[in-house]
Order: sequence, then C-alpha cells, then structure tokens
Amino acid sequence: MSEIAKQNNKEDALSFLEIFNELAAVDSERREEATKQLIAFLRTKKESANQPNYPNLSRDMIYTIRRLCRGICSSRDCARQGFSVSLACIIRFFPEVTMECICNEVFTASEIQNGMKNTEKKDQWLGRVFGILALYRSTRFLPNKASASDIEITKKCASELVRLHHLKSWLCTICVHALLTMLQLSHESLVPVILECCTPLFEEVSHNEDEELVAPVPLSPSSLFFLLQTQLLLHQRGIKLASPALHRLFTANAEVSPARLATLMPIYAASTTVYPKVHPLWTASITYIQAFSDSPDVTLVEWWNAVTTVVLPTSVERKATCIKVFCLLFKALPASCFGSLLNAKFTRMLQANAGGKKLLHNQTVRLFKWFLEATKDSAERRVALLIALLGSVGMGFDKTIRVDTCKTLLASLSPEDMNSFINHCFGVLLQPLDGRELEDGELAEELSEEEKQFQLQDIASKRRLAALESLYHLFSNYDQLDMLVLARLLLVLRCVKAEAEKKEKVAADLMKDSVVAACRDFCYPAMSEAVQSKAGDMLAAMCAKEEVARGVLSEFDAMLKEVKKDKKVSLRQTWEKEDEKAHAALTEKVKALHVANETAKTAKTAALEKFFVNVAVSQCLKPEYSQFVGDLMEWLDRVETKKEEERPLAVFLDVTLILLRTGSKSMCEATIEVFGVLDEKMKEEDVKDLLSVFWNDEGVEMEEEEEEDGEEMEVSVSEEESEEEEKEEESEEEEEKEESDKEEKEEKEEKEEDTSDEDMELEVDKDHILTDKDLEEMKREDEGIARVLRLKKEEERQRKEDKHELIAYKNRVLSLVNALVLNKNQSAVAIPLIVALADVNQNTDKEKMDPTVSSHLRAVLQKTSQKKDLLPAACATENHAELMAAISRLLELSCSVSLGDPERRRALLKTNALCLNVLLHALQQAVVSDAEQIARSQAEVAELMVKPLADFARKHARLNNAFFSVLFRTPLLFCGVIPSLQRVITGEGTGDYKRLEHLQLLTILLQNLNGMNCKEKSGVAKYAENVKAVREWTKDKIDNLQKEENKVFKPEERRKVLNRFMKTNVLA
Repeated sequence: MSEIAKQNNKEDALSFLEIFNELAAVDSERREEATKQLIAFLRTKKESANQPNYPNLSRDMIYTIRRLCRGICSSRDCARQGFSVSLACIIRFFPEVTMECICNEVFTASEIQNGMKNTEKKDQWLGRVFGILALYRSTRFLPNKASASDIEITKKCASELVRLHHLKSWLCTICVHALLTMLQLSHESLVPVILECCTPLFEEVSHNEDEELVAPVPLSPSSLFFLLQTQLLLHQRGIKLASPALHRLFTANAEVSPARLATLMPIYAASTTVYPKVHPLWTASITYIQAFSDSPDVTLVEWWNAVTTVVLPTSVERKATCIKVFCLLFKALPASCFGSLLNAKFTRMLQANAGGKKLLHNQTVRLFKWFLEATKDSAERRVALLIALLGSVGMGFDKTIRVDTCKTLLASLSPEDMNSFINHCFGVLLQPLDGRELEDGELAEELSEEEKQFQLQDIASKRRLAALESLYHLFSNYDQLDMLVLARLLLVLRCVKAEAEKKEKVAADLMKDSVVAACRDFCYPAMSEAVQSKAGDMLAAMCAKEEVARGVLSEFDAMLKEVKKDKKVSLRQTWEKEDEKAHAALTEKVKALHVANETAKTAKTAALEKFFVNVAVSQCLKPEYSQFVGDLMEWLDRVETKKEEERPLAVFLDVTLILLRTGSKSMCEATIEVFGVLDEKMKEEDVKDLLSVFWNDEGVEMEEEEEEDGEEMEVSVSEEESEEEEKEEESEEEEEKEESDKEEKEEKEEKEEDTSDEDMELEVDKDHILTDKDLEEMKREDEGIARVLRLKKEEERQRKEDKHELIAYKNRVLSLVNALVLNKNQSAVAIPLIVALADVNQNTDKEKMDPTVSSHLRAVLQKTSQKKDLLPAACATENHAELMAAISRLLELSCSVSLGDPERRRALLKTNALCLNVLLHALQQAVVSDAEQIARSQAEVAELMVKPLADFARKHARLNNAFFSVLFRTPLLFCGVIPSLQRVITGEGTGDYKRLEHLQLLTILLQNLNGMNCKEKSGVAKYAENVKAVREWTKDKIDNLQKEENKVFKPEERRKVLNRFMKTNVLA
C-alpha cells in the first residue's frame, strides 16, 4: 500500500473515532450532526468482516455496535441519550443488522459484574433500559406481524424492565416509560405479549402444593400511571385483548375508572416525592378523564376537589405540586369551570402563602403572573378568571392576597368585556343575602322575625358597600371606565335617604339598574353613619382626577333637582339656602378656573383648579364647609388682581389649616399643591401659625387632664341628665338640713360625754343603722360612679381617635411646609421655616412625638438641606439680620443638645449642621465678591462661634467633629476662628486628644479655603502667624515622637492627623 493510501486511512480512522466523542456532547445539535456523520460513514463500509455472531456486517459496523452498546452505560455528559439514539438509527437504516445481535450485545454490555460499586451498577441498569428503548425506537417491531424471534426478544426485554421496576424505586418511572414505548412502537400482535409480562406489576402469583394463588398488588404511582396510559393506548389504537385475564386486568379493571380516580388520592400523594418535578401520573389522569368520562369537566372538578381535600393540606411539597397541577387543569378546563377550580381550600392556601417569607411565596407569586400570560389570547377567559378570583376571596382580592393580578387583568379588557364584567359585579351585589351565609355571632339571637329581617338587610347593605369600595379600588386605574357610574352611586349612598313605610322594604331596590336609575329609586336608610363616612371617603378619593370631580359636581346638581321633585327622598344633611348659594358659587368658580387653566396651562392655574374642585366636592359631602367659601373667594379675587396693599393670605392660611385637619386625602394634596406654587409672600408670623400644632400638642393636654381626673372626678352631664339632677338637688337640700340638725345634736352629746375616742367610735358604729334614704342615696352614688366610668371610657376611645387624626394632621402640615420651602417665590420665609423645623425636631419630646411624624420631619429637613439654591444671594443680602439670627438660633440649639441619648444627639447635630450649611452657603454667596463684606461676616461668625468652640473644647462636649466639618464647607466665613483653634492646639491645659480634634478642624478649614481660589479676598493672610505656630507645633511632635511627652502622638491614627495637616498647603 502506498504512503498516500495509508495516510488517508489514518485520517478516516481519526474522524470516525471523533464521532463517538461528539455523540456524548451536551448540545443536542452536535449529537444529531454526529449521528448523521456516523450513518453516512457506515454506508460507505459494505465489506463483510465474516464474524459468526455478526453476519454480513463490516468491521466498522461491528465496532460501532459494540462501542454504542458500551457507551450507553456511560454517565459522561449526555452519552446515554446520544448513543441510544444513534443505536436506534443504525438498527432502523441498516436492515442487515439483526435484532438478536443488538439485544444480546445490549444485555452483555450492561451485565452486572462482581465487585462493581453502586454507582457503576446504576450506570449498567440505566444503560440496559436505554438499550431496550433503542431496540423499539428503531420501529423495526412496528410494521410486520411478530415472528418467533420478535416474541422472544420482546418477552426478554419486557420481563427485564419489570424486574428493574421492582429492583429500585427510582427506576420505576423510567421502566414504565420504557414499557409504554414498547407498547406504542410494537405491532399489535406483540401487545398481549408485553402486557402478559407486565402482570407482576398488578398481581403476585404464589404456588402451593395443590394450586396457584393470585393476589393483587397494591397500586403505586408508577403502576397506576402505566394502567391509565395502557387503557388510553389500547383505546387510541383500537386494540381488543383476546385473553380474558388481560382484558379484566388492563381494560375492565374495577379499581380504575374516571369516577374512581377521586378515591385513589393516597396514591397521588405518594407521587409528590419526585418534587420539584410533576409525576406523569397527574397529566395521564387528566387525559384519561377527558377521554373516558361522560362529562369530563364535572369529573375533573370532582377529582380536583378530592386533590385539594386529601393531598393539598399535608406538606409543602404537596402544596407546590398542587399549584403545578392547577396550571394543567386551568389549561384543560373551559372558562365556566374557573370558579370551581379556585375552590375555598386552594384559595386559602394561596392567601396564606402570598405574603411575607413563606416557603411557597415565590411559587404563589409566579402563579398569579402566569395567570396573565395564560389568558392573554382570550378575553372570555380573562373575564371568567376575574369573576372566579373575586368570587373566591371577595371584591378585595388584590388587597387580600397582596398582588395586582385583578388590576392588571382589568387593564387588558376591552370596553365590551369590561361592561360584561361590571354587569356581573352589580349582579353579585343584587343577590339577596341568605342567613346561612352569615358567620357565627354576626346575627343577634333572641330577635323577632321582623327584627331579624331588618338586621339581615342592614348587614347586606354594609357588605354591598364594602364590595363597592373594593370595586372602586379595582377600577381606579382603568382609564376606559366611566368613573361617573360609581360616582353617581356613591353620591346616592352618601347623601340621599328614603322614607320607607315598613322595615321589610329596607334596601329592597338598592342596586336596581344602578348605572342609569334616578336617585329616588334607591332606598338605603339602614346604613350606619360609619358606613356613610366610608362612602364619602371613597367619593373624595375619586376626585383626585379633576375630570371625574367635575363630573361628580354635575351629578350632584342633578341629584339635588331629583331630590326636590320627589317628596319621599331627602338629603341626609339639611341644606340651608346659604349652603346652596355657596355650592352654586363654587361650581361657577370651578368652571371659570377650568377655562383659565385650558388657556394658560400653568402649574398655578392647574393647582388652583384642582384645589377648588376638591373644595366643591367636599362641600357637597360636608355642608359646614360653606362658611369658608366666602373667604376663599375673596382670597382668590385678591390673588388674581394682585393688590399689594391688601394681604388676605392670613385668612387663607386659617382656612387651610382647617382643611388639612378635616379634609380628605385628595383635598389635602390639592391644598399642599397650591402652596407649592403660591407667589404671595408669607411672613414669620404665618410660619408660627403653621407650626403651632407642634407646640400646642394635644397629647400633653390629654395627659394633664388624666392627672387632674385622678385627684377629682368632674363629669359633664347631658341635658337629659340635668333634669334628673335638679330633682335630686331638691331632695338633697332637705337631707342636708336634717343632717345639719343631727350634727348639732351629736356635738352637744360629745361635749356632755367624757369618754375616750375608742368608746366613741364603738358607739357610732353601734348606732349607725342604714335607712331607706341611705340606701337610695348609695344607689344614686353607684349609678353616678358607673356613669362616670362609662363617660371616661368613651372619652378614652375618643382621645385615641383624636390622636390618630392629630398624627395625620401633623404629617399634612409637614408636607405643606415642604412645598413652601421648595417654592422659589417663598425664599424669604424659608429662613424662619428652617429654624422653626429644627426647633421642633429638637425640642419636641421624642416620647410624645409619633415616630411617623418625627421621621417625616427629618425627611423634610434633609430635602431642605440638599437644596443649595434654596436662598438666593439677593434674599440673603436683604434679610441679613434675620439670617444671622437664624444662624445664631441653630448654633444655640446645637449647643443645648442632650447628652443622654448619643444616637439622637448625633442625628440632631447632623440635621442642624445641614440646616446651618444652607444658611451659611447663602451668606457666603452674598458676600464672596466684596472683601469688606467678607471681613464683616467673618467677624460676625467668629463672635457666634465663641460658645460652640468653647463647648467643643470641653471634655464632655455636646458638639462633635462631624458638626464642624459640615459648617466648614463654607470656609470663607470661618477664617476668624483660626486664632481660637490655634490657642487650643498650641496652648496649655488642653488634653492631647482635644488638640488633635482641633487640628483636624483646622486642616479641614484650610483645605476647603484653598479650594476656593479667593485667597486675596479671604483675609486669611492676617492669620499667617497663627497657622505658622500650629505648623511648628505639629512639626515638633512629628520630629520628636520618641520623646516621652510626645509618645501619645505615636499611634498610627494620630500620626495621620499630624501628617495630614503638614501636607496641607498652609497659608503662611
């Protein structure tokens, strides 16, 4: 053979061997390409090797078969999959390869040898299963009727798979899949042979001397899966079993039927051991019921109810499996079954795991996200899912489960689908309430039938309103919905009452055609005041959108006309003529502001429109707001005419504080927005009025009242009780006369009798006999004490409610202050505002201050301190005296911080320093261009810093290094403190640690000063000697660290302080 031929053969051998490496690759495309190359290569090798066990096969084919059969038993990467598929392809495309040859080679290569480890045995067992799969996936057994050799091979393979099934539990599922593959890819003549070999999965045969005993084997998840799939396969292929035994076991098994599956739940529970995978038994069961049940939807729902009853409550793994099974059922069932699918047990499980750090939290959240994906192509299924979700938990599904699934589903609905959903919701609200639906204790006992019906309707009314409130929260972000549908309904619920002739008619027509019905068709006298206030809050919240609010006003006007027409209907709150005039004036003003806003489209006109719209809607619900309308109109007229000689802001501020205290959320937000664009100048007294709530703390007053009540009990009685007291007073006067006569008598007797105190006490006790008058008097005293206790309890409850209202009011005031500070038109009032806020932050007792209020206050101060352009230079120049007074006050506050709470001390000092930095920055910007003004400001600041620096020099100082570091960000103003710092550093009588702290401050000051590039104007040159003295002192410490007196500066951190100063570009 020539050298060239030898080289070609060598290259062919190398490429041939590399194919087998590619067959084990993880990438499926690489394995597929390698299989194609292997088949193409073998087709070129036709020369027979003449081996007895491999007739008519080439040497390369024999090597391939042996290599593939051995490689199936390998655990390397994806060798089993790749080699099994390649072996199946070779059997299929090369008819000369016999099945007996491959079967023998597979069994020989996967044989268990002595001395094998468990992992090696595992590879051999899996290799045998994959080899058997390759035999049948080749489809060589499918087209033709089985021969004797085919039957022999099939019996051998099926029996081996059954043996492996019984051998290890983890082999059960794969062996069952392999058996099903054999059934599916074999000729129907081989099906009875395979099933005959599978009978040990269901029956156990034992032999006696005389007879053969057959005992059933309990079903397992894998055997039940095999049984269901076998019935499906026989049904699909139309195969009928001739053997009665096989027919009884596999076709007419009494244990397995669509209705009987619901009774086999322990088997399903056992299948969850493969979690996080879902056992194929679940999918097979759903397919089986759909194929064989007369009413598959009903049967699947019954089967699911059994799953949630038996499997769901037991373990976390089973709950997670049920979530995945639910997704399978959700795809299989029609939309009409969603309500049954989301049954009470499954919904409670989702609700329990939807929030917090529960083990199933992630799976639950993913399920709700999956809902959106699974229904995106079907509007019908989205609407049905919404109805099912809201029906399972209630109208507040999103709020209860802590998700936004319903809101997102709503946003995806078309107007037509939304209308059908709304009709369903109102239909639910119309349904009468059955007494059986009530919870224990919700309906009072020992009532007449008429009273029970009345109370039942009252509960129904409250439930309907709660459902309406949840509906509003659902619809609030849906742009295509006409919000006036709800607005009209809420106006009726809040403002209208009907005169019902009999109690049985209460709420009879409550939701009748609520979208278009007139107000007189609604009867709602059973609603309590608490529920009415909720309806009012909902309506006010809707008015955050101006277009909806204007619609609400028009609806209210229409309702007023209807009320006037119908004598049976009236407003819950009486409206005087002044209220109607105020309402009319507000409505006209809202229209005018809307036109002005459409024309100008500025932030101010938009804020004014929003504010007056909210005032108008609030006045509809609270007629007492009519008294403010005149003041608001007058303020707006003067603002629009801009008369400088008049200042109506003080009156508007008073009204604002009342609105912040009593108004709705949207009302308060609109008020705050007005102050954010207000261009009318405020004054310091306005600031004091605004923050007066923090100094006149009602919490303190309540505590003082409680202390007084401990000493003497004062009770204010009602008018009804006062009449009874008058009668009692008359009788008491007569009794007092009798008692006074009696006392005089006793005094005389005391003078006559000369006895000891003990004898006198005995005689008094002996003669003390209770009369009927005494008993009546004691009874009245007991009743009075009980009345006092009831009143005190009511007062305590009222105080708690007032406290919550006070906290909310304070937070709203802080939001308004924040808007004022950020308003560029109010820069002058920013100075007293900053000082006042810092004062409140420090001097309000932290135990009396609610945490939410104090955190909000700190946040406002933080935002204020971050705004560098808060005070323009011109404002600082015009208000120089006020600015210096504010700086002095903030320094004074900082020097009086308590040392008792170190954490609070640091927080207060940080906040005060940031506020000071805002004021100092404005001052520095105002004087930076004039050397004379710089010198004057330095002198003023140096004078103000005397006390803070003296405090800092003390051993237990209130101020800290971080405080001065923030102040020195405006170094131009602090050159005057250099001598003071130098005296502490180089002087005597100061601790070394304090010297280093002052040296740090001086370093920071000089570094900041050097970065300003204005040395010629700063006047720092006159302090050159002070800096030089500090430099010499520092150099001496660094050069003589070995000396005894300087060893205190030797630690690394202290040496860093000295070196940092020496590296500073000192102005000498």
